[in-house]
Amino acid sequence: MTIGVRDLLDDCLQQKGGRIIGRFGSVRPVDNQSLALLASPCLSLTILIRKLAHFFCSSLLCTLLLPSSLYLPTYAIPTLPIVEGQHLHLVAVRKVSAGRMQPPSEQFSGPELPMAPPRPAIDARFYFESGVTSLARRDYIKAAIEFTEAIRLDRNFAAAYLGRGNAYSNQGNFDEAIRDYCDAIRIEPNYAIAYYNRGAVYHRKGKFNKALSDYSEAIRLDQNYSPAYNNRGVVYGHKGNYNRAISDFTEAIQLDPNYAIAYQNRGLVYLHMGLGAKANADFAAARRLRSP
Repeated sequence: MTIGVRDLLDDCLQQKGGRIIGRFGSVRPVDNQSLALLASPCLSLTILIRKLAHFFCSSLLCTLLLPSSLYLPTYAIPTLPIVEGQHLHLVAVRKVSAGRMQPPSEQFSGPELPMAPPRPAIDARFYFESGVTSLARRDYIKAAIEFTEAIRLDRNFAAAYLGRGNAYSNQGNFDEAIRDYCDAIRIEPNYAIAYYNRGAVYHRKGKFNKALSDYSEAIRLDQNYSPAYNNRGVVYGHKGNYNRAISDFTEAIQLDPNYAIAYQNRGLVYLHMGLGAKANADFAAARRLRSP
């Protein structure tokens, strides 16, 4: 029996010497009219039934109103997958490292130049390549150690900072990853991959404006950077700018016609905009590209 029903029974049915004993032993006097009502079984039963009916109606109304008062209509776009940088650019990282890590005798060969002794950067390249291998194997702790050793041997090794940032990002150490991406950009101001990867980490931290800025810079430095268009489209989708999101997804698809994630993301935005036919076409394309 609920507390409310117990209160009603206490107040209506318990009496003692011209007093009504309420809940928690509280005693209050009653007048003759109240005693007469209590003395009449029919009237007291009628009053009890009315009070019970009123109580249950009030409880039912509160039960119905409470959820509706807490309901907030959701207009947020479904989660759009972003493309993480750390699994995309290992080959590009190797390309960046190759030119930087060659000893001077290889960079400036010619009879008029004497052979220069090997630089410590040769060892840095060894640790860097080991870090790339560990990163590909998802041994992120070992990769971070190896990239750190490469950086110790060559403080201006931008690709090693990028690799260590990827290792930290995969471990969830986003702040450390951002610091390494910033160092890579400081050393190589036109390093599109570093902007893109830093943008992906900002994106995961929910800092959409910073992510948008980094994706846009990566696109400025590399007009054919389809993952950057896709991820920037995701940010626009989160911010409610659906037309620009569709434009970026379309650009990513034009650059890479087999880009299944871009089709899926564009389909989600179309679906949110009520364009069911276009959404279904994009979903079908994404399924077709993902099927073996």
